[in-house]
Amino acid sequence: MSSIIRRGLATAFASGLLCLLAACASAPRTVEKLQVGAAGEALPEGAFVFANFSPERPEKTATGGKINPIVYSATSQGVGMLQEGYKVEGKTVRVTYAIDEDSGDWAGVGVHILQPREKTVPLPRMKKLRIELAAEKPVKLKLRLVGADVAARNAGSYPETELAVTPELKAYTLPLSFFEPPEYAGNAGKTVEQALENVYAMEVQYQTPLAPRAEGWFRVGTVAFLP
Repeated sequence: MSSIIRRGLATAFASGLLCLLAACASAPRTVEKLQVGAAGEALPEGAFVFANFSPERPEKTATGGKINPIVYSATSQGVGMLQEGYKVEGKTVRVTYAIDEDSGDWAGVGVHILQPREKTVPLPRMKKLRIELAAEKPVKLKLRLVGADVAARNAGSYPETELAVTPELKAYTLPLSFFEPPEYAGNAGKTVEQALENVYAMEVQYQTPLAPRAEGWFRVGTVAFLP
């Protein structure tokens, strides 16, 4: 084979490889998105219901899991801002709050939803969270996926995300990749993969970092993990 032919074949191969690489680079990436649907819709096969609610159990989840209140603020005067605590209404739990200037520059209220007997659940293969939410007015609610490490739980180091919620009860389905460790946790922050090894609780909070004067309510319905 002559050197001219060899050079021609090498050039053709290189050109083809460059075209292939360019095509791969220009191919659109799959972007994971939040999906919003109607509350009460059937869950897909393989879903795990972490919590749901029934009026027959006014202070716990339908399966007997605890619902613990969350209250925190920049000052000790903020401890009374969870106005009516929480109560189960129909198939949701409702949290009513009133936050005033005595709470300081930041404050938050919410609920900590657990499994029966406070057991943990390994969910490493789950890819999405579906949670039903509503609020008295459009607000952002913080969600936190809490794992088994007690020190990380107490430090608030487990991954979190925020959702914009409206007054209508809707089902929000989001990729679990949306959850990230809080910045303040630094190297001690837990990843979503670490949280999914043994899920202990789901937290839902209303937080006011800049304008602490606020009052209203929000509701949480069925919480489920999807494959």
